[in-house]
Amino acid sequence: MSKFKYVCDNFCIEELVSPQVYKDRAHRQDWWRFFDPIALEGLDKLRERFGPMTINNYKWGGDRKFSGYHAKGEYKRSEYSGHRAWGSFDILFNNHTAEEVRIMLLGDEPKVAGYRPSIKGFEEITELEVGISWFHVRFNSNIEGVLVYPIS
Repeated sequence: MSKFKYVCDNFCIEELVSPQVYKDRAHRQDWWRFFDPIALEGLDKLRERFGPMTINNYKWGGDRKFSGYHAKGEYKRSEYSGHRAWGSFDILFNNHTAEEVRIMLLGDEPKVAGYRPSIKGFEEITELEVGISWFHVRFNSNIEGVLVYPIS
């Protein structure tokens, strides 16, 4: 029996953390404890619904390293970025554009920032950046609804 509430079915740790974070903590066997289980479940649900997707791919020689969790100073992000709180991910889908996925989830591609009702079946999604070519998603268990906003 696992000691963790949730372990991803569809992702390995290297897909979810930067190379430096992985290297610094490679000796650990308890990676899953850092993530909110709601975020991990949300990632698995996205993959099950929309098919193959990439977060980080450096393990296989790819160039994506900072699309999941990364430590302060590794990559230029806001002090309040969900990427530094173990809950935001930048995703590229193999079979859909990011805009297509946002439209399937929200019903349209929002043009202005604001809150939307929770997404049926994906209530754990609480933030989406819009108008960009990747799918930025944040999972948070303490927000009702989805904050959508264009990157500025």
